[in-house]
Amino acid sequence: MEKKKLDELEDEVEILDENEDCIMTFEDENGKLIDYVLIAEFPYKEGYYFLVQPKELPEGMADDEAMVFEVIDYEDDEDYVVRPVEDDNLVDEVFAEYNRIWKVVDDSDK
Repeated sequence: MEKKKLDELEDEVEILDENEDCIMTFEDENGKLIDYVLIAEFPYKEGYYFLVQPKELPEGMADDEAMVFEVIDYEDDEDYVVRPVEDDNLVDEVFAEYNRIWKVVDDSDK
């Protein structure tokens, strides 16, 4: 991803509450379109990430589980190229950052 475009995203942190539905449609490696519910989007280290959950949960996925996608290209607010994060350590780090951000947001609401 061009660094300049990623820099435009760096100030973007969005945590959606349970009453908001933002549906994102991603194309998988087989060309199948899959709808995901956006939980959060935020920068972390040198990347920008989406926490999402498939709108229709696959068998074996609990309703409190989410997936992490990294933005690898960005055109505008509608056009993202993403890939699932497969590195378990990075997934753990991104979830830890989400929890940190959530705590800050939750504390500021009090």
